[in-house]
Amino acid sequence: MASSENQRLRLSFDLYTRNHIISAMLDAVRDKKPLKILDVGGYAGQLKMFLQPGDELHILDLRENKVGEENYHQGDICAAPFSDGVFDVVVSSDVYEHIPPCARERAFLEMLRISKGTVILGCPFDTPFVAEVEQRANEFFKVLVGQEHPWLREHIENGLPDPGYFEKLLENCDCTYTFIAHNNLLNWLLLQGFVFCAYATGMPEEKVNSIYALYNEHFDDLGDFLPLSYRRIYFISRLKNLPLLPSPIQKPLDARLLEKLWSDTLNLMHEQAVSVKKKEIASLLREFIESAFRSTPSLLLAGALQEIQKSSKAEAKVLYSRIEEKERELQDTLFKLAAIQSSLPFKILDRYNRLRQRLLPEGTQRYQFYRLCVKAGHIALDEGLPNMFRRAWRYFRKYGFKNVSAPADYNHMYQLWIEKNEPKPSDFSRLREEATSLSYRPRISIVMPVYNVDEVWLRKAIESVRNQIYPHWELCIADDGSTRPHIRKVLEEYRQQEDRIKVTYLPHNQGISVASNTALALATGEFVGLLDHDDELAPWALLEIVKLLNQNPDLDFIYSDEDKLELDGRRSEPFFKPDFSPDLLMSMNYICHFSVFRRSLLNQIGGFRKGFEGSQDYDIILRVSEQTCKIAHIPKVLYHWRKIPGSASGSTSAKSYAHKAAVRALEEALERRKLRGKVTILAPGRYRIQYEIADELLVSIIIPTKDKVELLRRCIESIREKTTYRKYEIIVVDNGSKESTTIQYLRRIENYGNCRVVVFNQPFNYSRMNNFAVTQARGDYLVFLNNDTEVITPEWLEEMVEHAQRKEVGAVGTKLLFPDNTIQHDGVIVGLGGVAGHAFYGLPANDSGYMDLATVTRNCSAVTAACLMLRRAVFEEVGGFDEELDVAYNDVDLCLRIIQRGYYIVWTPYAVLYHHESATRGQYQPERNIRYFCEKWRDFLDRGDPFYNPNLALDRSDFMVRV
Repeated sequence: MASSENQRLRLSFDLYTRNHIISAMLDAVRDKKPLKILDVGGYAGQLKMFLQPGDELHILDLRENKVGEENYHQGDICAAPFSDGVFDVVVSSDVYEHIPPCARERAFLEMLRISKGTVILGCPFDTPFVAEVEQRANEFFKVLVGQEHPWLREHIENGLPDPGYFEKLLENCDCTYTFIAHNNLLNWLLLQGFVFCAYATGMPEEKVNSIYALYNEHFDDLGDFLPLSYRRIYFISRLKNLPLLPSPIQKPLDARLLEKLWSDTLNLMHEQAVSVKKKEIASLLREFIESAFRSTPSLLLAGALQEIQKSSKAEAKVLYSRIEEKERELQDTLFKLAAIQSSLPFKILDRYNRLRQRLLPEGTQRYQFYRLCVKAGHIALDEGLPNMFRRAWRYFRKYGFKNVSAPADYNHMYQLWIEKNEPKPSDFSRLREEATSLSYRPRISIVMPVYNVDEVWLRKAIESVRNQIYPHWELCIADDGSTRPHIRKVLEEYRQQEDRIKVTYLPHNQGISVASNTALALATGEFVGLLDHDDELAPWALLEIVKLLNQNPDLDFIYSDEDKLELDGRRSEPFFKPDFSPDLLMSMNYICHFSVFRRSLLNQIGGFRKGFEGSQDYDIILRVSEQTCKIAHIPKVLYHWRKIPGSASGSTSAKSYAHKAAVRALEEALERRKLRGKVTILAPGRYRIQYEIADELLVSIIIPTKDKVELLRRCIESIREKTTYRKYEIIVVDNGSKESTTIQYLRRIENYGNCRVVVFNQPFNYSRMNNFAVTQARGDYLVFLNNDTEVITPEWLEEMVEHAQRKEVGAVGTKLLFPDNTIQHDGVIVGLGGVAGHAFYGLPANDSGYMDLATVTRNCSAVTAACLMLRRAVFEEVGGFDEELDVAYNDVDLCLRIIQRGYYIVWTPYAVLYHHESATRGQYQPERNIRYFCEKWRDFLDRGDPFYNPNLALDRSDFMVRV
């Protein structure tokens, strides 16, 4: 027993303390019976040392079992390979903070699912000063080792879990909980610095263990439980009454023991630093500790330590109160903005602008004349009519009528964006210094197949690589049997000038796929970027790629925004793309340029495939995205696609063989993914996937209503007359109708074989009404439908079911039109107008929208519940509508919670309905709903909608450049 305790005391200080606390929590659960326990992330199995005889320990970890542990399972807690309730207790003491924020809720729910109701979860939470102290420790490690500490860097990138959000999650899961906070921050910083110093200097093991044993044996005497702690360990149970846990012993600090710990630790570090000639180590650590808490060297004294903690806590309160004040000011501004947008004058102005856009489209002569009249009116009001006439006369004498300046069009706005957002040549020296300071500097191989390109464009392409600010690159060129003599001459010239340029020649033309693979065979870089022989990279392109890799070195695939290059060198037609959108990718190759892949992954999938010429990039992107989810998007224009006559950039109808190859690439993608479907070409480069419906299951169409019988009648009759999907039921939720005609109609439709009326006799609450209706529904699929809608496309339900049946899809939305055939809903953009708004609102129904996004299936962050389908299982998994949102934003909230669970939201343009918007209830958006939504989703609003590029405007719905 003594030897076992000695073995435990030799553990690292934080391993010992947290496992000691967890063992006490387990003792409170076991009730004199052995426990079956799962340790999530317990790779090395240290928890076993703290268990009772008879306990059965299982381990779940992403890493392979190389430590010989029994009952070891390799897997991901987000998809735990266990059945429900198989473990008495699930323990996770050092995993939660390493899980990406978007997956944390799912990870916890999995822990809860596979337990019998008890979870012990510990990690550093985002409590006062924890992030700051981690940053200090990371800086110290970087000084010692020359690079950031991998798990501290991961904490900083992911952001530590928010305890308030976590506890709200526990409450939503009907869990009771308590927690123990330990690892006082000052002690943690001292000992973590000691651990880093020992690692960096090769400190003898017995010296390291002497410090561990000193702390582990007396951690409660040394203030481990004092306020401002590094770690919280939550004891979580679905039992209403928590088992009685032993309280941490709040012993008074043993000042002499504390001074011994600090002096022994710093002396050991100093001795080791001297032995390896790094005298600055101990002093650096002391500086970090002191500056972290604005303290003095007297912190070795117990009384000073307590005073520092008190003052730090007071400072934290002041800081948080200031932050809350600023947040309140921001929210008040958002509420005022939303109130303005809900006001009658704003609605009139909005209608006027939509009418003006239809009658006076930008770029036309009549719009130019309109703008001239507006400008003249301003001059007349400000300076008087005489001055307005004088200035107009001078202008027309100088410029004439044909030179009336039009308002800024999209490309003009883009020029302003370039001026405002992109580096200038004067910034390049600073960027080069930034490139040299990066801790991770992988080589990037640029693969460029060449065939009979004009010399001027070939030189520009090569020079764009040579001009890269980031120096660790190589250019791998394969000439595909070019017949024009200047090709070999230019390539040989550059090969002799630059060691980083590699060239190989194919004996005859074999196609771009073979040439690309030949160039790829020359590559030695860890990553591979693709460049066409007539295009150009921005000088900072590779720097941006590597900066992102320094933040997340595990990425396998990175892509950027792009634009077009006119023949005269002008940049135009920027494509500001969304983050990874799998359904948009199946509709069009929106990723295209600039694409950078991990070379080992390209080799794993076999590189480019012959027979897909013209769409070889599309094919490889589809195959790569099936092998990894480590995909990132850089919202910056890093690639310039030259518009040469006959090229795909100059015209989407060029290279018709490429579109046939794209269809084949999509068909094979469906086959690899074990999906049945049909691929149709909508337009050059734009495709529609029609998935085969596996089972025609019952669809419950839920329609809330109150009076306004003419709306309800039109809605129901359009469903009955036009819908071609056979298995559906209609559930009308009557919220207190009083008009006799409505009551008569409700009685009549109950005689329809597939229509029922349920009564909701409570004050209007859209969320509660629909939650109630779901309990009355029998369908496997749920459709939430407004009573002021009208079906246009007969296959609307088939189109929604084909997406809703896919396991990765959480909800499906449709295209909604106003009766005047303008767009009401083409997906929701979260953040538009300060809260959320509809994409392409008010544009003509036949307008294809920005980059044709209004005509293809794509992913959104949310869709409107005026017509929304989802599987019943998904609805129940997320807990239905949030009843706090009784009028507005309940659908957006539902979709965001669905996304949190790892599902995608799909918007389809092929299911179309009219929407006589809010004819029953109006467009009222209560301030309480706005405030609640903004507070609940503040983090999401701050980060921005992932399916809407941050370079696009948030004050208009037409995807205009944001300047």
